[in-house]
Amino acid sequence: MNKKLRLASAGVMLSTLAISGVAFAGASGNVGMSSDYLWRGMTQTNHQSAVSGGLDYGHDVGVYMGTWASNVSWTGTDAEIDLYGGYSKEFGPVGIDVGAIYYMYPHVDFDSNSFYEVYGSFSAMGASVSVYYNIDASDTYVSGGYDHEVAKGVTISLAGGWSKESGNAHYGLSLTKGTDAGDFSVLVSDTTDTATGSLDKNPTMVVSYTKGFDL
Repeated sequence: MNKKLRLASAGVMLSTLAISGVAFAGASGNVGMSSDYLWRGMTQTNHQSAVSGGLDYGHDVGVYMGTWASNVSWTGTDAEIDLYGGYSKEFGPVGIDVGAIYYMYPHVDFDSNSFYEVYGSFSAMGASVSVYYNIDASDTYVSGGYDHEVAKGVTISLAGGWSKESGNAHYGLSLTKGTDAGDFSVLVSDTTDTATGSLDKNPTMVVSYTKGFDL
């Protein structure tokens, strides 16, 4: 599946800007729209809509690279641009993925806001576990998820993650319907309070649409 197509889907935005394995070789693109942009459980658009798009290239040996961009609502900037690359391979039912991603935020202090992460993930039988390390902040983020196709073209996903630096955790449930016209998703996400560890009383719902295409 296209990497950033998965990034743009509601269930994946819930957990992180994670990279999924390349299921094909060649160049591809994607576009997406959503009612909110959640990254690790936190809104990046002040709970407003987001429009995203990306380009990817994958080689048969498993090497890939790509870029993805979305609007954000940070003080001093209105865009996020990501560059990433890595190696992904499947060994029967088991998949591995390692790589690096660079998050850029134009129009603000570039050195203070842009940052690098390296990551590694392991997947098997619909479940996945990923670990990300923020080189600039020396922070570790761990995420996990499970996808299950409940009907033809309909997938339910459970996902969550935890940040060592903040101690915050987030959880979510999404339902995705894949069609020839694109993927339609509904996500319900919630975060924990840093002080009490209890879930927020106001979970966030995100509706999204994504479309991938070969180049």
